[in-house]
Amino acid sequence: KCACSSVDASLESVCCRLLASMFSGAIVRIVKGSFSRPSTTESEQEDDGELREQMDADHDGKISPQEMRAHLKSINIHLDILRMRLELEWAMSQVIVKLPNFALCMMCFVLGLYTLSPAAGISIVNHQLASHFELSSDQLQNIRTFDDIYDFLQRFRDKNEELMPLSPQYWCETRY
Repeated sequence: KCACSSVDASLESVCCRLLASMFSGAIVRIVKGSFSRPSTTESEQEDDGELREQMDADHDGKISPQEMRAHLKSINIHLDILRMRLELEWAMSQVIVKLPNFALCMMCFVLGLYTLSPAAGISIVNHQLASHFELSSDQLQNIRTFDDIYDFLQRFRDKNEELMPLSPQYWCETRY
């Protein structure tokens, strides 16, 4: 743990801005004296609320860096949580750099998929095949016996021959 009051004057404003931006109660805790463990009981949380109200000089509900600077002696920092937060922010800044490249690659991938397999065209073909072969759910639910299965397969074979350009149905020669 480190007290902000030990920070030298050149970094004091940076420290105050950082603390003001992180003033969610997880990293920075306003303390009376040297008490710096996280609030666990309702009375401790109420004490934190009272101290925050005292720090908020203009009563706007937000603690500014100037208000934070005025109360540096009563603030302790949880360095383990601060370190985790800064590491997360560093990782996020690295992701932001890579995000446009990822978005461009993903857009090219999706456009490639659409070019190779256009969903609208395939949907139309699937719908036409389903209507040609009479594959609606109502017609399929009527198949209950073995005779119904054989009748369905016979109709399916006849419908399939209608779609085949080399089927005997389209031969012009009468000898066959």
